Amino acid sequence: MHLFGGVWSPSCCNFVLRRTAEDCRDQYDPEVVDTILNSFYVDDCLKSVDTVDRAKHIVQQICDLLSCGGFHLTKFVSNSREVMSAIPEEDWSKEVKNRDLQSQTLPVERALGVKWDVEADTFSFAANIDT
Repeated sequence: MHLFGGVWSPSCCNFVLRRTAEDCRDQYDPEVVDTILNSFYVDDCLKSVDTVDRAKHIVQQICDLLSCGGFHLTKFVSNSREVMSAIPEEDWSKEVKNRDLQSQTLPVERALGVKWDVEADTFSFAANIDT
């Protein structure tokens, strides 16, 4: 039994995430397994692909694979409205939920401590310098 909330929880979760990918390796696309093993940082997964179809495939396969380990991924955001439309709205990030993807701009999100302007697909950060 493991109680979540302790300082060790991120390490345990990361171990189970990686173990699930390894255990299911033979059932999924190698790129999907590699994404789980190499593109998750704490609780963010950052992945860039060439096509919308490939992105939709990877999202679906990652969700399917990780559900084998009891994971349900949420807080999705993509700079592709077509990719977002393929993901159930209840799994979208809080900033994207209830947004009209056809008429409203995509938000600025945080990823790994930096700001990601999803619409412009650019990263920025703020620095406070004490003098």
